Amino acid sequence: MGTIYKYVNTNSIEYILEQKNLTFTSVACLNDFDEFSHDETIGVAEVCRQDKRDMFHDWMNQKTKATIGMSQKEMYKYYAADGNNLYLSTMRQFHFGGLQLKRKAGVLSLTKRNDNVLMWGHYADECKGMCLGFNSDSAVFQDSGYGEFKGLLDVKYSESKPNIDGDVDRGFFESALSKSIDWSYEEEVRCIRKIQDNAERQLVPIEPSVVNEIILGPRSSLANIERI
Repeated sequence: MGTIYKYVNTNSIEYILEQKNLTFTSVACLNDFDEFSHDETIGVAEVCRQDKRDMFHDWMNQKTKATIGMSQKEMYKYYAADGNNLYLSTMRQFHFGGLQLKRKAGVLSLTKRNDNVLMWGHYADECKGMCLGFNSDSAVFQDSGYGEFKGLLDVKYSESKPNIDGDVDRGFFESALSKSIDWSYEEEVRCIRKIQDNAERQLVPIEPSVVNEIILGPRSSLANIERI
């Protein structure tokens, strides 16, 4: 893949270039509110009626926030206590498993482009920041802890959400690599890595050779230019 890029603000001078860290962000803290959402297919026609699916979504929206900070044992009891409806119990198991993965997964979002005007404005502090180029073959991008879903993975853009057929692990990663077509201009590449349970973000150390390109924004201050 060669060089991959990340648009960053001026604070990144400290934690990437000086402290030599990359930040993997919990999927719960990403900037798209619709991240990691999907359509569920359980394979039982009776429980896939739209009215029951809507019922589950209402239940899920009410319950998810209550699990923040709970241990795995506490979460299991919490999810197991709410009725025995076939659809709810099946989907509750799916959602609980997915939530466990979400609590331990961090995402590093990168891109194939260094010349996107929108991304310079959105992510590089209105062009006062930088676009950093990274060696895509670096070890930091390869060791994810998630088996086949390691390395740098292309995000797929679609007008519909991915349809998940009851496989929690695969469903999680299919959702992790799927975004609305509205985001397609970003040409995003993702690295997914295990992080500390329930952490918002985690710093991962890198070797200086990982950074092979620094592109300064046209509004960069003289102080930051001299600092770099």
